[in-house]
Amino acid sequence: MGNNIFNYAPKELVMDAFFAWLFEELKTDNLSKYKADFLDNLNIKGFSNSSVIRKIEKQKFNTDLLITMDNDKKILFENKTTSTIHSNQLKVYKEKIPDCYKYIYMKLSFIDYKERLEAGDNGYTVVGAEDIQKALFPFKNCCQIVEQYYDYIEENYIHKFKQIKYKVKNSDPKIYSKIDAQRFFLSLLHEKLEEKVEELKFNYKANKGGNPWTQLTIIQKPKMYGEKKESIFWRIDKNKKGYYIRLTQYAKISKEYKKDKMKRLKKLRKIMNNIFESETNIKKGEVGDRGLYASEITIFYFFENKYEDLLPTLENISIKFCKEYSEL
Repeated sequence: MGNNIFNYAPKELVMDAFFAWLFEELKTDNLSKYKADFLDNLNIKGFSNSSVIRKIEKQKFNTDLLITMDNDKKILFENKTTSTIHSNQLKVYKEKIPDCYKYIYMKLSFIDYKERLEAGDNGYTVVGAEDIQKALFPFKNCCQIVEQYYDYIEENYIHKFKQIKYKVKNSDPKIYSKIDAQRFFLSLLHEKLEEKVEELKFNYKANKGGNPWTQLTIIQKPKMYGEKKESIFWRIDKNKKGYYIRLTQYAKISKEYKKDKMKRLKKLRKIMNNIFESETNIKKGEVGDRGLYASEITIFYFFENKYEDLLPTLENISIKFCKEYSEL
């Protein structure tokens, strides 16, 4: 890829600047003939090469990019590199600029199922790195800036995620040290469980030591221990044995509720053991009893289980467990 300028400027503001610059270039005789296909490949339909780009605005009402076409058709872009949607920003931007022809959520790194749902629910069209690459391809060699941006997203986002996806599907346990591998796996489970269990909540962060973790809540009960709710979630994380996915009972209780929580944990483990008797194609690990807030119901290590067996089994286990849990 050579000495690519975008390797020195990976921030989202650079992404905003590149696309603002590019829309200005699409107004020139050199690139105007690519305008319609470029927009079409970004899932922005209804424009021709003769359509006029009238205004290009950055950071209007804190939005990343606002393009005004002829007939006052506005296109709003919310751009991301590796971060995700925060607070109610998509809803807020739409309220601030309510008359847009199109709202675009554009991101370079992996876009998980939760993001796609949230963007769609707020009326945004999702555009990923491969969509951008396809849009740039016809004129990628027109100048060094476009060529380097094309190469930059290929090498740093598209190629890297293809490698992650390949290693996840080929059951490489070490790949789960990368947050996008964890998110990819649990995002697939999230999608499979949509409308099949009561409550789904997707979250990911990093431990104090820097190791990433990702979790998918599948069911909750309010006021289980006084005013404290109980949550059940799948969590991908690491211990001394390696990377695992475990089903966790979580409640931020005081010590006075510890006995009640441990009694309930025994019941939850019994439910899981009964379910697991019919699931013989994956291997369980040994659960531990440490922890006041988070307790292990069951655990599976990635080095002991194949992806093609684990994912569908977790789906079946989740559905059966939630049914039993809601009746407990």
